Amino acid sequence: MKQLLFALLFPLTVGAQQTPFVLKGQIGHLGPDCQLFLTYLSNGKEISDSVHLQDGKFEFKGTINEVSDALLMLTTPQNMAALPLDAILFYIEKGTMELTGRDSLITATFTAGPVNQEYQELKARLKPIREKQKSIYRDYTSAPLEARHLPAFQSSIADEYTITRKDEKQVYLSFAATHPNSIISIVALQWYANGAPDTKADSLYQLLSPVIKSSTQGKAFRKLLK
Repeated sequence: MKQLLFALLFPLTVGAQQTPFVLKGQIGHLGPDCQLFLTYLSNGKEISDSVHLQDGKFEFKGTINEVSDALLMLTTPQNMAALPLDAILFYIEKGTMELTGRDSLITATFTAGPVNQEYQELKARLKPIREKQKSIYRDYTSAPLEARHLPAFQSSIADEYTITRKDEKQVYLSFAATHPNSIISIVALQWYANGAPDTKADSLYQLLSPVIKSSTQGKAFRKLLK
C-alpha cells in the first residue's frame, strides 16, 4: 500500500548531498501500545522505520541524499482496522521537522522547512475545490438510485465536477507560475498534465529555475513533455 501511495501521489526526489534529518513531536499522551510508521526514499531505496510513542512523544532520525516524499502512519488499538488510515503524506527535508497533535495525525500541526511549507500552500489553495468535489460526490451518493440513472442528473453532476477540475488545474498553473524556485511546482505541473504531454505545462516548466529543472524529478517531467 505504501509503495502504491508513493507511486501515485508523490513520485518526487530532488538531488542533494547526504544530509541528516530529525522528525519529532507529540501526539497527545498516547502510550507504547501506539506506533508510528515512517516510510521514505533515500538514495533511491525505500526506507521503513517505526517507533512506539512514550506519553505521546516520538522521534525519528536519519539521513537523505535528496528531498524525499514520505508517508507517516499512526496505529492505535482503536484504529488498526479503521479506514481511512490515520496517515499523512509530506516531504523529508534536511533539518528538524516537528509534528504536534491531540490524538491524530490528520488533524496535527506540522512544522517543517520550505519544501513542506510550499506543499502546504498548494494544499491550502486546493482545499475549497476539494470540498466542492466532496459535496458533489455526496449529492450523487445521497440521491435515490432511480435519480442516479437519469441522464439529466448524471449530466448535471458531470458538469459540476468538470468546473471544479478546471478550477483545480488553474491552481496548478498559478502555483507553478508564482513559484519558479520550488520543487513543488514540478508536483503541481505533474498533477496538471496528468501523465500526458501538455503545451501549457511545458511553457511553465521552461520558466522554472535551472536548479529545479535539473533535479531528478525535473528531468523526468521533461521527458514526459516530449
